[in-house]
Amino acid sequence: MFILQQFNILHSNRGIDMSWLVYAILGVGLAGAAPVFAKSGMRKCSSDLAAAVYGTVLFIAVNCMVSFTDTPLDLTKLEKTAFMYLLFSGFAIGAAWLCLFRALKRGAINGIIPVLEASLVIDILAGIVIFHDGLSVNKIVILVLLTTGAVLMAMCTGGKRKSTKKGKGTWLNYALGAMVFTSLAALLERIGLGGINEYLKRLVCYAIALIVAWVFTFATGSQNGMRSMSFLDGIYVSLSGACVGGAQYCFYKAALVSGGFNVEIIALFDLAAAVIFGYTFMKERLSTRAVFGMILMLAGFLFWHMNLPVVPL
Repeated sequence: MFILQQFNILHSNRGIDMSWLVYAILGVGLAGAAPVFAKSGMRKCSSDLAAAVYGTVLFIAVNCMVSFTDTPLDLTKLEKTAFMYLLFSGFAIGAAWLCLFRALKRGAINGIIPVLEASLVIDILAGIVIFHDGLSVNKIVILVLLTTGAVLMAMCTGGKRKSTKKGKGTWLNYALGAMVFTSLAALLERIGLGGINEYLKRLVCYAIALIVAWVFTFATGSQNGMRSMSFLDGIYVSLSGACVGGAQYCFYKAALVSGGFNVEIIALFDLAAAVIFGYTFMKERLSTRAVFGMILMLAGFLFWHMNLPVVPL
C-alpha cells in the first residue's frame, strides 16, 4: 500500500517540477561523502580538533541555510524549560561529534556509520519504555533487521577492533558512544522540544555542541595540533561539515517541492552512499556478509518509514 501511494504521487506529479529528486539524490551523496572527508582529514590531525573544526563549519552552514530559507527565529520566545532541553541536547550532540571523530580516526567508515545509524534501535526502545508507544510485530521485525544488520556490518567490515594507540579505547566503543549520545539528543528533543522551530533547535543545539567540542579540544591540549594540521587536512575536515550542512539543505528543498512524496525514503540511502564511498575512495574491505547486513538495515529503515498496518502481538 505504501509503495503504491508513493508511486501514485510520482505519477500525479509528472510534468511538474521534479527538481526535488535531484535535491534528494544530491543530499544522499553529500551525506555519504561527509565521513570520507572527515577520515581523510585526520591523517595528521587530532580527532578532537577535527570534530571542533567540523562543528564550526556545520554551524556556519546551518546559519547560511537559515538565511536562505528566510526563517524567522526568536530566542526570546523560548521558555526556560525548553532552553534547558536545548542545552542538554547540545551537550549530547557535542559528545556524539567527539565520539564519532575518535571512531573514524581508528576504524573503518563501513563499520562505524552502521553502528551510528542503529541509534534508531534505541529511539524505538525508548519510545516503547518511556512514551508507551506500544510494542508490535512491526517494531520487533524492524529492531531485528537493524540490530542484525549493524552487527554484521560492524563485525565483517574493514574496521579494526583494537586501537592502534594504547589506552585510547577501540573504534567500536567510540562508535557506540556516538550512537548513544545521538539517541539521547533525539530523546531530549522528543521530551521537551516539541513545537519549536526546527532551525531554531538546530542553531542553538549546534552552537552548544560547538562550544563543547572546542572546550574539550582545549582541555585535552588538542588545539596544539593546529600546527601539524596540513592545509589539505583542514580542507577535508571543513568539507565534511559543509557536506552535512549541504545535505540538510538539499533534503529541506526536496521535501519542500516533492508534492507529498516521502523524501525520507530516498534520504535513508545515505548509509549505502557512505559505505560505497568508503569502499571506493578509502579502499575499505567489504565482505559479502557486510553487504547482506547493509541490505537488512536498509530494509529496516524502509519498513520504519512505511505506513504498514500495525500487527499487534
